[in-house]
Order: sequence, then structure tokens, then C-alpha cells
Amino acid sequence: MDTTKTLHAQMYNHYRNWESSGLSQIGYCKSVGLSFAKFNYWVRKLRRGVEPGSTETLGFLSVEVNPSSGPVFEISHKNGHRISFYRTIEASFIKELLG
Repeated sequence: MDTTKTLHAQMYNHYRNWESSGLSQIGYCKSVGLSFAKFNYWVRKLRRGVEPGSTETLGFLSVEVNPSSGPVFEISHKNGHRISFYRTIEASFIKELLG
């Protein structure tokens, strides 16, 4: 299991433990030695329904853009997120990206 998925699973377990603890978020964080800011980030994320094993991207990728031309291909999500490609890409890459 990669470290991103491991962290996701750990925070999901903390989220579930906090929900059943009856403690405030701050109280739970103090009792287990977690950063409140980090935990609160994950609480918001998990309340949106992002659970371990989800295919939601948890990080960023490097992007190189040639500002003199428009996108060759663009993927738009209903939440407003957009991925623009400024070069010709293989269909297999898109399939893997969305996989």
C-alpha cells in the first residue's frame, strides 16, 4: 500500500474513532496527539464522502503549459475542476488518468 493510501486509511480510522468518542475535534486531537488543523482537513474531506480506496486524487501533478496556444484536450468536472492538455496525448493515458 502506498503512503498516500496508508495516510488516508489512518485518518479515516481516526475520523471513525472520533465520531464514536463523543469528544470535540480538539479534545480528540489532544487525546491521540494529532494536529487539529490536519484532522479538521480530513474531517471535511471525509464528510464529502471520500473514503479509503476512493479514486479521488489526493495530490498535485506537475504541469507544463505553453501559453502561446490553447488546450488540445480538456476534461471538465461538474464541480468546476478542469484539466487542460496543451499537447497531443494518447487515449491510453486518459484512460489510466481517469481509471
